[in-house]
Amino acid sequence: MTVSDREELKRFVPVILSGGLPGFLMVAMAMLSNCFLNAMLSSLGSAAIAGVGLVRKVDQLLYAVNQGITQGMLPLVAYCYTSGRRGRMIAVIRFSAVCSEVFSLICMSISLLFAPQLIWLFIRNAETIRFGSEFLRVICLAIPVYTLTFVIIAVFQAVGRWKEAFVISILHKGTLDILLMLLIFRWRGAGEIVWATPISEVLALVIAAIFLYRFLKKDKFKDDIGDIIEKESLTD
Repeated sequence: MTVSDREELKRFVPVILSGGLPGFLMVAMAMLSNCFLNAMLSSLGSAAIAGVGLVRKVDQLLYAVNQGITQGMLPLVAYCYTSGRRGRMIAVIRFSAVCSEVFSLICMSISLLFAPQLIWLFIRNAETIRFGSEFLRVICLAIPVYTLTFVIIAVFQAVGRWKEAFVISILHKGTLDILLMLLIFRWRGAGEIVWATPISEVLALVIAAIFLYRFLKKDKFKDDIGDIIEKESLTD
């Protein structure tokens, strides 16, 4: 490897790491959030813990599909951004958001209508089904909300704005929801702490939407990664 190659690699490494950091944080903070949730629900017994565990498995499937859509969107947004194609970039974001949102609303509707049946597919214990159904009907309300948050995080990853993506990622899981769980546990008891999920997701989305609005409001895009990738080479 030549000296110039090593220098080029040194310039790319921070961009690669900063681009992947939000995705890592979403997974890590979600695990931390689940630990808090399970610990607080332990006072309700093993059936409650089993019920919320099954709800998380259902949620993870929907989570993965929406993540796949946004990850597919990311390179298109990055190309449009670096080539200065604002209109096409916004069209890609809008299309991805609509597709994810339609899928999420369908899944939320199914979860609300058939919560006991979905839990029954995994376990036959009546008490676990009762807890799981109650939790699923609350947690599924967050699906259409965090779907849009994922889209916004992917946008900031694509344009090299790692600070915004970082902030939104930690607000999405592991901070706001844990704080709300502690407050709800103190005021309403363990049975209501699952409401922390949809409430925190709404708050995170509001902040993410403000960040996105401020970014899109600019008349011209700032080429944040222009030092690494020459814009002219992408517009040829």
